[in-house]
Amino acid sequence: MKTVADKLADDCVALKAMLRDLIENHSALKHWEDDPHSSVVVIGAQNDWQPLSVDGRRLQSRLVQEHKHYFAVLAVLVSGLTEDAKSELREHEERVRAIIEQTRSEWEGSKSKVLKDGLDALDASQALLSRLYSTEGEWLVVPDTNALIAAPNVEGWGFEGADRFTLVLTPTVLKELDGLKVGGRNEDLRNKIKSITNRLKEYLRRGDAAVGVPIVRDRIMLRSVATEPRVEQSLPWLDSSNADDRFLASVIEIMRQHVRSRVGIVSEDINMLNKANLARIPVWEPPTVAVAEGGA
Repeated sequence: MKTVADKLADDCVALKAMLRDLIENHSALKHWEDDPHSSVVVIGAQNDWQPLSVDGRRLQSRLVQEHKHYFAVLAVLVSGLTEDAKSELREHEERVRAIIEQTRSEWEGSKSKVLKDGLDALDASQALLSRLYSTEGEWLVVPDTNALIAAPNVEGWGFEGADRFTLVLTPTVLKELDGLKVGGRNEDLRNKIKSITNRLKEYLRRGDAAVGVPIVRDRIMLRSVATEPRVEQSLPWLDSSNADDRFLASVIEIMRQHVRSRVGIVSEDINMLNKANLARIPVWEPPTVAVAEGGA
């Protein structure tokens, strides 16, 4: 699995390729002076975008959405930087959006100059991630409630490529487990939830849960997030009244603090998968095969 920064870099490369396609193959700039019938006197080199073809408009529409999602995720990740850095990101976002939407005149240069501006703005926006403090090379695996119910034997969890990893519990999941322990659909479910929560509590007693406690020595650690997510400061399409969205906001906060580590969700929920994909968060299904050789 790639790190958060790597995934954003891939998104940036994809955006640049689509932007290049839009400008080089579908767009045209017309200089005012090229129109001999115009009575307008223009000071400077004003160039107007010409109407796009149907294929061009389809590509433009896709770019608008991809641009929106990319910069929304990036804005949350760099929210801990200085105001100057956040202002710089907004300038890059606005420049790229203007080039994609082609709703205003370009005052200098040709298509190649405009394209270079857009590509440079995308590169500069991506470079802001390098300013963030982050752990390096960790695997942080964040299960949702259904994953823990589906595969409660977390000692046996394993993921391809991860010799060591840390399970991270979020407040939303712990709250849901407590609720199900009391108000589950049937006695069997309530008993299963009680067993899961008792096991997690036993792990968390082994040390500082905020730093991490061992589940399986030298292989699996457990960490617990104490603070509720700041949904209003997260991705704009998340709803604080929705439990899945609060869970995603917690994961995004973990991503922000660990942009150079691998962060992913464990879930078998299709709706969660769709929402995570939109937020650029990897998702694994709960492991079904026990791979642990011993306890902590």
